[in-house]
Amino acid sequence: MKLIPLGTFFLFRALEFPELTLENETLVYDPVEVETVGEVVVPFSEIDFTEEDGIFFSEFFPVVREEMITYTSADDKHKYYKDLPDTAHVQELRNAFCGSNVTKTFLEFISKDSDIHAYTNIPTLRQFEELAALLDSVLVQTNYSTVFKLDMREMLLLCLIKLKLNLTFKCLAVMFRISATTTAAYFNFIIDLLYKCMPVPWPPQEIIRRNLPYCFRKKFNNTRVILDCSETSVETPSCASCRIKIYSHYKGGSTVKFLIGIAPNGLIIFISKMYGGRASDSFIVRDCGILEKMEFSDAVMVDKGFLIEEDCNNFAIELIQPPFLRQQQHLKKLEAEKNEMIASARVHVERAFQRIKVYSILKHKLPWELVGRADQILHVVCSLVNLQNPIIDPNTVRYLYHVQVMLSLQ
Repeated sequence: MKLIPLGTFFLFRALEFPELTLENETLVYDPVEVETVGEVVVPFSEIDFTEEDGIFFSEFFPVVREEMITYTSADDKHKYYKDLPDTAHVQELRNAFCGSNVTKTFLEFISKDSDIHAYTNIPTLRQFEELAALLDSVLVQTNYSTVFKLDMREMLLLCLIKLKLNLTFKCLAVMFRISATTTAAYFNFIIDLLYKCMPVPWPPQEIIRRNLPYCFRKKFNNTRVILDCSETSVETPSCASCRIKIYSHYKGGSTVKFLIGIAPNGLIIFISKMYGGRASDSFIVRDCGILEKMEFSDAVMVDKGFLIEEDCNNFAIELIQPPFLRQQQHLKKLEAEKNEMIASARVHVERAFQRIKVYSILKHKLPWELVGRADQILHVVCSLVNLQNPIIDPNTVRYLYHVQVMLSLQ
């Protein structure tokens, strides 16, 4: 019996024609009993495998592996296996008709600094690789032996995309070819790992004063930290007690509230835990312990919403705050000038908050299932903001952050 191309042979075999006419020759084919799994042996060296056969091949036989091609018949009861020789011609057909990019991971599509910045807000690929190497080294030091479906770089990318773009776990599952449950588990794992590996520094007093921007040097040269609060919307819980604690009259909905401390040069140096939206700015300052970290002769800069003058006096800390109008119709000249200078200095804290809100997970409504990890998410986001270019001067103490990271690993 003469050998024929695989595609024709398959149709002939599957449809069980009793005979087939090919090039004016009649090939007699005797149908046999078809078992659940059968083997078809057709040496490639003895047939002409044309481009038309390859197109047929790609349409009817989509499953291609390194050493085996699996053919599936129409009734899904019969499978045919054929070992392919390891030749350049066959490999070329695999790539052409079956797609060489099918197994390409999402991370492999990110090849430029602009790509990684668009998805994660990390400035360069080099910083991303260094961060992944840091997490890998931590797992090695802790003898962590769990086997993951993704490598560390892919899990880190998944986590950073969630922080920056706030895609759903289902969407991320499609991108990384894993289940939504596994995606959520990997996100929580990497967030906890980044939280432990990326501390927020509290620089010494002399380093803060050595790197004061120009707008602080004349009138506010003893400023240690600038404080401000912000809120993030969360899903309304079913628990009535929880709804009362997190309801914010300022936002008119359910929120969590946090305090950020920023050095005069723009570096985030303090992060409070999350509080319910009902908490006032003054209560958060007293409860978070920021005043206990400050030293004698330090000054703290706040806006008018912080009623902490008595607390600052108890710790011998100077309070820099815009003057209140009280019962006056307008501010005096000196008060107006002071108000303008404070506003020009505090603008840097607003720029830092603007960078934080770039991460959509804190910009949009936080799902209730992630509220339990809101502290870790906020901490990681602020740490990632510190990795970006400095807000004011590229020659400031941004290197302190990296020093603190290395010291935390020792």
